[in-house]
Amino acid sequence: MTSPDIVWRLKGDADGRRLSLRWAERGGPQVVPPQRKGFGSRLLERALAQELGGEVRVVYEPTGVICMIEAFLLAGQRQDTALISKESANRGTQRHTS
Repeated sequence: MTSPDIVWRLKGDADGRRLSLRWAERGGPQVVPPQRKGFGSRLLERALAQELGGEVRVVYEPTGVICMIEAFLLAGQRQDTALISKESANRGTQRHTS
């Protein structure tokens, strides 16, 4: 069974905050990179990146898929609209492992 390891960090100050998120799957079958990108990969890498105003990369490692997201947060953007809570933002780093 695959279990994700999710790590995120807030970088910068209030005028130039950036969210860095890394989703890494592990514990599943060996991963083989696709020969072509399908709808889901394009949706993640293009549409999500555009929606967040950042970058999204998907890497196919033999041990599992890794998705890395870098998104800029707007100055004055409320924490609840920035995908994180105020309490978590004060910690600056959050890690979740299933």
